[in-house]
Amino acid sequence: RMSHYVTVSHQIRDKMFSLTPLVQPVSIDEAFLDLGGTRTLHRCSPVEALVRLQHEIRDEIGITVSIGLSGTKSLAKMASDRDKPDGLFIIGMKQVDEWLAGQDLGVLYGLGRAAIARLNAAGFYTCGDLANADMQALRNVLGKQAGQIQELARGIDTRPVAPNSAAKSISSETTFNKNLSSFDDLEAELEALCLKVSARLKSKNVSGSRLTIKLKRANHQILTRSKTMQTSTNKAHILFAISRDLVKA
Repeated sequence: RMSHYVTVSHQIRDKMFSLTPLVQPVSIDEAFLDLGGTRTLHRCSPVEALVRLQHEIRDEIGITVSIGLSGTKSLAKMASDRDKPDGLFIIGMKQVDEWLAGQDLGVLYGLGRAAIARLNAAGFYTCGDLANADMQALRNVLGKQAGQIQELARGIDTRPVAPNSAAKSISSETTFNKNLSSFDDLEAELEALCLKVSARLKSKNVSGSRLTIKLKRANHQILTRSKTMQTSTNKAHILFAISRDLVKA
């Protein structure tokens, strides 16, 4: 019920804006908030304001939210993944070095599985390993991303909360009432999703050049496949043809 999800998402977003104008949506169910300088306005600390927000969303909207609080976007993202559902986790900036040192590389926001596998093969397993690594050794594994990833492993992230940042992707997904197992059934659902993505792209007058398919199995294992196109497009029949081949494979 995507329209219902969007409605509830907007209700929660309004709650966020009651705390700060600096709200950067990441997806339909996730956002960054910058609470710097709001203590005087709310007459309480940021953590107290967030606990209040959490209770209001649960009591008035009827769902739970998980919150991460820290001094940077990447650390806040890490914290938000630590205590689910309905949790609140804080990473204090004075404890960042100690907390990060023993954490697996998977906690780093934006570091994919393929990069983690390469780092593990090179002998890097924790954020502490990355923080103390020789830069040239990291470049051999990560290329031009090495410096940024090492900073994240040290708890350094200067990116601001950007309320008006442009969307990097447009997507559509659905959950079925019962599991689908035939290709024909999946193909029909896939065509409907491609039409929705195409309509959203056209409404924003944009095109995309990388297409990703996500399938969730009955055991909740997620499979993803991607293909980069030679030219960008917003045409539904092209999106469907490429995604159909990905699903079939």
